[in-house]
Amino acid sequence: MTSRGTKKKGKHAEHFGSKSHKAALADFYAFSQESLNVDLLLDKEKCCTHSGPTRDSFQRHCPSLNRWLNEVRLRPYHVTYMSHDLQNEMIDILAENIRDKVKEEVSDSKMFSVMADTTPDTSNKDRLAVAVRYVEEDSPSFAVKERLIEVKETTDKTGNGQASDILTSLEDSGLKSSELVFQ
Repeated sequence: MTSRGTKKKGKHAEHFGSKSHKAALADFYAFSQESLNVDLLLDKEKCCTHSGPTRDSFQRHCPSLNRWLNEVRLRPYHVTYMSHDLQNEMIDILAENIRDKVKEEVSDSKMFSVMADTTPDTSNKDRLAVAVRYVEEDSPSFAVKERLIEVKETTDKTGNGQASDILTSLEDSGLKSSELVFQ
C-alpha cells in the first residue's frame, strides 16, 4: 500500500484502520459464528413451526393471527419454515389488526381531525399520506394521538381531487366523515 505523502497512510491502510471497517468486521464475525445465528437458534427451538409457547402468546393478543393459524391446519400442506410468502401474509394480518385498533380508538374519541400531504416518491409519482389526530379519552391525561391511516398514489392534484382521495381513505379505513371536525 503506497502512501499519499510523507509518513501518511495509503487509502487502503486508512480504511482498514477506520471505525466503520472494524465495526463491519465485528458484525461479520458475529454472523459467522453459527451458534449465534438467530435462524439456527429458532430452528433448534422449533420456533418457526406453528406450535409451542410463541404461537400461544400470539394467539392471545391477535385474534386475526389466531384465525390464520387455525386455518393453516386445514390447508393441504404443512408449513415449517418462514418463507417470504408466509412473512408477507403475517405482515398483512398484523397490519389489519393495527388498522382495526386504530379504527376503534378513533371511533371511541367521537371526533378527529385529518392531516394530509403529498410528496413525490423516487419514481416521481405523487403519494398522499393521510393521518388522523384525536384525543384518547380513556387515558388519565387525555393524550393526543396521531395515527397514519394510509399512503397511496394520487393523480388528481386539484382541491376536489385531494378532498375526494382523503374522504376515500377515511371510508376505506372505516372512519365516519361525520366525526371529522378539522382539517
